[in-house]
Amino acid sequence: MHFYRRFFLLIGLWLSCLQPSFSQPKVITGRVTDESGQALPRATVTVSRTGERVLTGSNGQFQVTTALVTDSIRITAAEFNVRTLPVSLQAGWVIILSSSIKEMETVVVHTGFQDLPRERATGSFTTINQDVYDQQIGTDVLSRIGTIANGVGANTAAAPPGKVKPSTGLSVRGISTLTSSIADPLIVVDNFPYNGDLANLNPNDVENITILKDAAAASIWGVKAANGVIVITTKKARLNQPLRINVTSNLTVIPETDLFSRPIVAPTDMIDFEAFLFDRQFRFSDTLNANRYPFSPVYEILFRQRNGQLSAAEAEAQLKVLREQDVRRDFQRYFYSTAIHQQYAINLQGGMQNLSWLFSAGLDKNLSELSDRYQRLTLRLTNQYKVLPNLDLTTALYYVDGSNEDGNPGYGGIPFTRQELPSYSRLADENGQPIALYNTYRAGYIDTAGGGRLLDWKYYPLTDHQSVNTRTTTQDLSGQIGLTYQIIPGLTLSGQYRYQRQYSETNILSGMGSYFTRNLINSFSQLNRTTGVVNYIIPKGDILDRSRETLQSQDLRAQLQYNHQWGSHQISVLGGTQLSEVENNSDSYRLYGYNPAILIFANVDYVNYYPQFISSNPTQVVNPSELRSTNNRIVSFYGNGAYTFRQTYTASLSARRDASNLFGVQTNDRWKPLWSAGLSWNIAREKFYHLTALPAIKLRLTYGSTGNVDPSKVGVSTFRYVGTNPYLNTPYSQLDNVYNPSLQWEETRMWNAALEYALLGKRIYGSIEYYYKTTKGLYDNVPTDPTAGLQRSTIIRNVGTMIGKGWDIEVNSINIAGKFQWTTQLIVNSFNNKLTHRTIQLTAPSLVGGGVTPEYSAYSYFAYGWAGLDPVTGSPRGFVNKDMSSDYPTILSGEYPAQDLTYIGSVVPTVFGSLGNTFSWKGFSLTARIVYKLNYYFKRPTISYVNLVNNKQSHPDYYLRWKAPGDELITDVPSFIYPADSRRDAFYQSSEVLATRGDHFRLQYINLRYRWSAKVGQRLPFRDASFYCTINNVGLLWKANDQGLDPDDPTGFRTPRTYSFGIQFTF
Repeated sequence: MHFYRRFFLLIGLWLSCLQPSFSQPKVITGRVTDESGQALPRATVTVSRTGERVLTGSNGQFQVTTALVTDSIRITAAEFNVRTLPVSLQAGWVIILSSSIKEMETVVVHTGFQDLPRERATGSFTTINQDVYDQQIGTDVLSRIGTIANGVGANTAAAPPGKVKPSTGLSVRGISTLTSSIADPLIVVDNFPYNGDLANLNPNDVENITILKDAAAASIWGVKAANGVIVITTKKARLNQPLRINVTSNLTVIPETDLFSRPIVAPTDMIDFEAFLFDRQFRFSDTLNANRYPFSPVYEILFRQRNGQLSAAEAEAQLKVLREQDVRRDFQRYFYSTAIHQQYAINLQGGMQNLSWLFSAGLDKNLSELSDRYQRLTLRLTNQYKVLPNLDLTTALYYVDGSNEDGNPGYGGIPFTRQELPSYSRLADENGQPIALYNTYRAGYIDTAGGGRLLDWKYYPLTDHQSVNTRTTTQDLSGQIGLTYQIIPGLTLSGQYRYQRQYSETNILSGMGSYFTRNLINSFSQLNRTTGVVNYIIPKGDILDRSRETLQSQDLRAQLQYNHQWGSHQISVLGGTQLSEVENNSDSYRLYGYNPAILIFANVDYVNYYPQFISSNPTQVVNPSELRSTNNRIVSFYGNGAYTFRQTYTASLSARRDASNLFGVQTNDRWKPLWSAGLSWNIAREKFYHLTALPAIKLRLTYGSTGNVDPSKVGVSTFRYVGTNPYLNTPYSQLDNVYNPSLQWEETRMWNAALEYALLGKRIYGSIEYYYKTTKGLYDNVPTDPTAGLQRSTIIRNVGTMIGKGWDIEVNSINIAGKFQWTTQLIVNSFNNKLTHRTIQLTAPSLVGGGVTPEYSAYSYFAYGWAGLDPVTGSPRGFVNKDMSSDYPTILSGEYPAQDLTYIGSVVPTVFGSLGNTFSWKGFSLTARIVYKLNYYFKRPTISYVNLVNNKQSHPDYYLRWKAPGDELITDVPSFIYPADSRRDAFYQSSEVLATRGDHFRLQYINLRYRWSAKVGQRLPFRDASFYCTINNVGLLWKANDQGLDPDDPTGFRTPRTYSFGIQFTF
């Protein structure tokens, strides 16, 4: 106790000695400025301990008083970041505040050939930084782009018949071709086109994405750039960089699909409908068919009642049991479950004076709602060596190992011969045991076929998939090496080589327990009914189907680049050459009697014909073996130059010449020259410009050409071996490509005019661009001389012409700045195209079926005129010679005038974009993005009575059908007639009454993120941490149609939301 008293006494004496230094008031003076040195009047200066508050004067000066030299002051000003500083007694203290308003970013454009500042670029580019890109979570790289990139359209709906749809679902400024296989944008990864499976790319390796949209930006990529170029740049380390480790983990939860979200005709009503057909003896002739086609359970019950095997009461009792069934419940219970996607990534990087390195690894493990299993391991290593002060060596190695294994069958995935799976089917009994489904042959026959000597011929859908293993594995290896030598300051010589090899293998192992294997073995079995001995033409055992594909691509590039600045002049020039080769080799084969345990198989006779057990038709054993090889080479010379004067005027010129082994007989026909030119004027840098409300304004104008090529179309005759002659047992071939010496590349020429701007102190900024493009030499079918003996009626020629035009508008705004920030991004895109020339003139049925005709869009939607339902019969009516008519043969004939069709509009959005808002406070940020698609139509799905009768394909419009006079006033669904009339159905299905507006607004995603950074002096195991969650596909906010249909998938089920959660640490 005495010790504590003495201790506190000493402390008190020490404090009393210090008291004079605290008690004497101190006058603190200073000046507050912005980063440019401009004074900040009316900034608030607050003394922390006393609370004294003053405003700075017109020159930014202030004066406060404090009694503590250890005190601090806090300075706040509108549109500037808050600063808290310890007091300073020095004279002339200047406090600098940084702006809280984000300036328009200094964007570096990556073209795949060079990196250049945005202000020196004349072309049209869209850049996506990592922060915006990471607002969405997914396994692949490209699916996020369509909702956040200016000028990029994302079409997730199924392509209407006859229409072009890129396989990626992405289009840059619309399409520039009529060939779907070459409609995708060119994907460039780290300076070279990526030829492998895009699913191999890990989004955690992406640093930024640049989209080249106009000819000036993309023409340097030549004959591959007509559809735009998406340049993906992966993360790299820097010299003199301390070790940094970044760890990321994501979990995505996707609720299972609600199979009841898409209405169908109720099972009890389908049973009544089948009873109606039975009474009219529909398909009774199949009872005598040698193929023993199956009947539905309802038919089998009614047949037994008809044959006296069941009483009416017993039959009704069995039907009552079926009425209570709904196969969707069994699918939901046994096959569907919540999907789980897991993603893990680690990134290590560091650098020294002469060396930098980066290593990253990623692991994705996805379990789909049908228990499909996907796993992908990615490894990546990059190095930069400064061999000499003027010589750099870069290397990169990328490896992917992926696998995909099928799980359960989905709804609609269980086959049934001559009709759909009945909606009242059962997959399991009350105890969960599998129930046999007679989906190929009739029950009464198959139960006794072979007298018990054959394999079980029943199909058990609940467990059949367990005996079939479908697994695809992929290995992708890509390596790059590059040398850059600085000859003199500003002049560099570089060389790069890239090698990529992708190997994929698909194995479908159908075990003895699978219906596929048992059915195939039984079908070829030869039963001696006297002795009971079975001769198995196809041996017992598993069946293995294997297909393999190897892709090898090589690129070699040499490039000379010169950059120099003197006075007000700046010049950047590059030129080079590139050799590219893509080689594909594939094969497929089947092994019968396969035993995976000891890797043996049995030989079979592919030559002779054997009678089928059921139909007795002579048939050969299927031999699906195939070999295929292609090799495409392109050699290119290119050049690009830009000159800038006073950072105000820029002129650019680009040229490229490509040659391919695909085209031309003569050397000159193999080459394709392409070029572009551009100008830009930074008006805000002119001396005469003093408009403070518009501090930044820049004009750009470009014109140039890009190309497109289809590797499957060549100018010389090619043959393909398609099988073995059954009589001579020798291979035979068919003509694959006809001699076509005039075949060339498609060429697209584009004008682009742009305005970049900033308003109100750069709180509002963005761009407005208009483009107009013409594609000549479109691949199109031209009739051939029927006497030429080519076994085809048309040949591909470069004869089509198409124009396209549109707007790309982007507006960014800082609505609130300071401690709490609110920013907005609005993207508005429009695109329209028109075919101006085509050799083939299409008939009305072809146009209604999706054909394209001159003077209309490539996405045009034509339909037959609609005159309503006949008030007496309920039949649909159209027009013949402007008069109402139900003469379906005349309406559907090729002689029907195409000008009498109704043009509905476009089947893809002509106006689309997104609106994103981000709210930030301290370490929290909340982003919500709305996407919209406007001014387009889709064909509403409806009932087809032919399919209802023949295949039992139902649709809820069945309940809306015309039933009695007067119904034509409340419905447009025709009456049901029997027998069903296919032409009547075809007219209704192709009439304008089904045209439905697709316009809608959708809340695409919501992202919440919290970033936490360790403060100086804190001893923590990590430097930064982020916690985030994203809800994707939140839901439709508004849609133009009132039928409750999702315009992105009007025929499918309601797409579930996805919930993603993640953490990220930086060490």
